[in-house]
Amino acid sequence: MYVTEGNVYQVLDYMRKNGLLKFIQQQMKRTDCTYIGSSAGAMIAGTDIYLAEDFDENIVGLTDLKALGLFDGSVIPHYSRRDLKRYIKNSNQKDIGRYSELYSVDDNEALVAEDSKVKKVNFRKVKVKE
Repeated sequence: MYVTEGNVYQVLDYMRKNGLLKFIQQQMKRTDCTYIGSSAGAMIAGTDIYLAEDFDENIVGLTDLKALGLFDGSVIPHYSRRDLKRYIKNSNQKDIGRYSELYSVDDNEALVAEDSKVKKVNFRKVKVKE
């Protein structure tokens, strides 16, 4: 399954209105299913899109920010590992601390989830300290 880039609020709203969130969650329980998220699609793989307010405009007025929940965390798209470290340092630690995992996906990467595990090409992971 591939979820595209775009305005993360708009993509999530479309997915919710068309029953795609539940469908993808059900399909991800299968061992032969792979999820690939690019940009907005990567962020939607996480718990919610709460951090999107720092990057995208909520052009659809979305109030329910819950996403797929494929892992307990969030993804910051278009950020290198260095950018992610700077973002974490400069962000409200309460907002960042709500996640057990925080990933970056730069422009040459994609988030891939399969067999109930999250990976990505050139996977970079930054552990969030509480």
